[in-house]
Amino acid sequence: MTPETLVSIIILNYNGREHLEACLSSLQDLEFPKQQLEIIVVDNGSTDGSLGLVKARFPGVVLAQNETNLGFSKAANIGAERAKGEYLAFLNNDMRVARDWLSVLLETARAGEGFACVGSTVLNWEGTEVDFKGRIDDAFCLAYEPSNDPSADLSAAPYSLTLFDSGGAALIQRQAFHELGGFDPDFFLYQEDVDLCWRLWLRGYECAISSESVVYHRGGATSNKLAPEYVHRLSQRHTLCSIFKNLDDRNLRTILPIILHTLLERSRWAPAARQSLEMAVDEFKASLDSLIVKRSEVQRTRVRSDAELFALLGHPFNFLLRQESYEPIRNLLVNSDENIEFDPSDAGSVRSAISAWLNKAHFIYELRLASDFQRQREQIAERDEIIIDRGETIESFQQRLSNSERKNLLLSAELSAKTHELDGIKSSLGWRMLSRYGRIKYQRLLPVYRALKLPPYGERRIGPTAVDQNGQIAQVTGADQVAIPLESNAFDLICFPIIDWDFRFQRPQQLMSRFAADGHRVFYLKQNFHPSGPAYKIQEKRENVYEVSLRGPSRVIYRDVLDESACENLFTSLDTLRCDLSLGATVSFAQLPFWWPIADRARAQFGWPIVYDCMDHHASFSTNEQAMVDQEPELLSAADLVVVSSDSLQTHAQQANQDVLLLRNACDYDHFAHVRTASGSDRANQTSNERPVIGYYGAIADWFDSKLVADLAERRPDWDFVLVGSTFSADIKRLSKLPNVSLPGEKHYAEIPDWVGKFDVVIIPFKRTPLTESTNPVKAYEILAAGKPIVSVPIPEMRALSRFVRLASDAKEFEHEVSAALAENEPKLIAARRAFAKENTWEQRYESLASGVAHVFPKASIIVVTYNNLELNRLCLESIYARTEWPNFEVIVVDNHSTDGSREYLKEVEKNFTNLRVTLNESNLGFAAANNIGLRLADGDYLVLLNNDTIV
Repeated sequence: MTPETLVSIIILNYNGREHLEACLSSLQDLEFPKQQLEIIVVDNGSTDGSLGLVKARFPGVVLAQNETNLGFSKAANIGAERAKGEYLAFLNNDMRVARDWLSVLLETARAGEGFACVGSTVLNWEGTEVDFKGRIDDAFCLAYEPSNDPSADLSAAPYSLTLFDSGGAALIQRQAFHELGGFDPDFFLYQEDVDLCWRLWLRGYECAISSESVVYHRGGATSNKLAPEYVHRLSQRHTLCSIFKNLDDRNLRTILPIILHTLLERSRWAPAARQSLEMAVDEFKASLDSLIVKRSEVQRTRVRSDAELFALLGHPFNFLLRQESYEPIRNLLVNSDENIEFDPSDAGSVRSAISAWLNKAHFIYELRLASDFQRQREQIAERDEIIIDRGETIESFQQRLSNSERKNLLLSAELSAKTHELDGIKSSLGWRMLSRYGRIKYQRLLPVYRALKLPPYGERRIGPTAVDQNGQIAQVTGADQVAIPLESNAFDLICFPIIDWDFRFQRPQQLMSRFAADGHRVFYLKQNFHPSGPAYKIQEKRENVYEVSLRGPSRVIYRDVLDESACENLFTSLDTLRCDLSLGATVSFAQLPFWWPIADRARAQFGWPIVYDCMDHHASFSTNEQAMVDQEPELLSAADLVVVSSDSLQTHAQQANQDVLLLRNACDYDHFAHVRTASGSDRANQTSNERPVIGYYGAIADWFDSKLVADLAERRPDWDFVLVGSTFSADIKRLSKLPNVSLPGEKHYAEIPDWVGKFDVVIIPFKRTPLTESTNPVKAYEILAAGKPIVSVPIPEMRALSRFVRLASDAKEFEHEVSAALAENEPKLIAARRAFAKENTWEQRYESLASGVAHVFPKASIIVVTYNNLELNRLCLESIYARTEWPNFEVIVVDNHSTDGSREYLKEVEKNFTNLRVTLNESNLGFAAANNIGLRLADGDYLVLLNNDTIV
């Protein structure tokens, strides 16, 4: 450490260019001796130009470049290793600092006997609200008391003790940081600061929060880019890991079961938590072996007991322990005669206890449901008595209904008369003259509108409102505005999905993302419906992709069938969406037979063609009920286009429908191509400690051959097997007991390339079932994009890739083929795999799909007759091609011997559009004769006659 360097500021960055400049600029204005300061930016493989910004604008900044996104903890530890300062100041890239931020932190750190860690008070970007002022007791060690009055918070004592500081703006003694080993490297994101401060307190250090050191934060700059399920998963997993490492045995036995129960209860009302909890618990259980080693070190080196710490700062779980409603839970989970004991030093014992606690928690939930059901029965009985007492009879309701029907008939007759009167007005000469005047006025004023950047007539944007079931305007949660484009030739898509948008990112999201990138609005329905409130709720997931929750009764899309009542409710909500957001030319993109009734009705009433993307053999899924699957034959035969992902599914579909498009899966090449792949010669130079890693990622479900992998792992104890994915519905008893098998759980799509990079060979060990015989694994293309060798069971779609994939049927064959793949993985093979993957991308699949989808719309032939008026002709044709959302059309222009340059213009513009045909008459044949020529040339299903002086 050089004596002049007192503080090293460490900023972590991943694609944060939009925030990084403001952060670094604020540091240049610090009231702190520059010679005692160094600034280190640790970049996690950004691709947004962050590195160029730092090098060009801030040459004095030390830049540490990681090839991939290592997460917060690992990157922070790398920065700490590079640092020379006596103190480490960690700062998020989406913060800017006050000029005295660092000097106040340092002064506080040196106050009294000194603090190992001092955190800043965090305000929002405008400085109008307090985002963070220290941790207080809470079930998840996350809560704080927000405030709308920063002046009240900042006028408090200069500093106070706190259990946890925010790692986004904190000063830490370098010696103390390294003594604890820094942040836990297994905490990818979230809770790493909680864990570090907890360990500091246990080691005998103290942490404080300064009310005078201030930073300004762009709230959610990172987390808002991540799927809520991913954020919840990491927070839940890391909470469990921190508790397990840092509580003593007695408190761990009390708190851990209650925390698990709380997470389970929370998951019942928070969708993001519900979808992520299983993965979080699986990952926690999978990491117990390494956690036990870490726990042993924490407990061995601690100098403060839990009792001392809680007496000093308060119990971090008082939120739970002081709640009367949790008393019966504690009695059942912890204090009952059937108390579940476990040994914190035995991973198997802890896993068994977790399973037992979760079973008990489910039992508690069932008891509460039974109690609630009984209470509701009693309430219903009371209401029945009230109805009887009031003498409200069915006959009286029927009489009121009859009166209402009579009123409706009178209103209908009145409406019919008004409509007839309106039709007479619109057919009058005066109305026609005013209409022509309106079009001319629009044509003349359009350049003025554009120059003033005003929205011309016809452009509309709709805010977040919708009509509820009572006909009232209700707020819609989600996107602020959904644009209705003024100039767009892109049709809309309603995706009736097989998975939710935030589930594992695969074919459905990949294809819909490509449509969105090409200008189409994609409305991606949620599996779960809301029973009351607005007709729909909408949230923008990315540009042009909107997740929509419809109002309707609860249904499970893999099990249930939409009866007439449910279909009516959902269709009404869909119709409201259609009206509010001006859905015109629209495709129903169905991915599961469950949606057939509503897609069929939308076609009948709105003319929306149906595309059925059949990507799996649905009858073979154990989670699919036969009643739902029984709708598939009707969907297959009636769809306007069937898209399939494999030869087997193509053969099946063609028995019912001749319009079938084979569209195999593909890869996001750029997402995987940066992965480094070791060659056989590289492995020859490995040390004896570097064991080959045989990997897999994806669902570890009932179609995953756990027995085959366990047999292979037992045959080769010198290989490590890393199986990444949720283990829901899989039998992993043998696998979980093998020392050379790791089950790290489900991982976010953004993390998958990093995991693939760790694998030497990737296996696809599926059982041979009708489901897998029909599947075209997405992962095969992704693995090849990474240049990795594959060994797979010989399912048909993998046999078709035998140039790049080794095939094996049992453990013995897998051992032989994996060994061969480890030995011969030369650069030319890696290049060949990547070249193949580059020819099989989602962009290429989209081009084929978009063309097929466009042709499910009936063809329209637009006939335009021209005679001089060049500028009007130009405006007319430009508006057709700029604004026609109908994708399947042709334009036929018949020119009646114009002499003002129109003929030359038409011949030139004909070269630019394959669906434009121009016929030049040698004389002016008149309007009718010219139209007849165009009609004879047309081959569309619909014929459109359009005047040349109109703008569409």
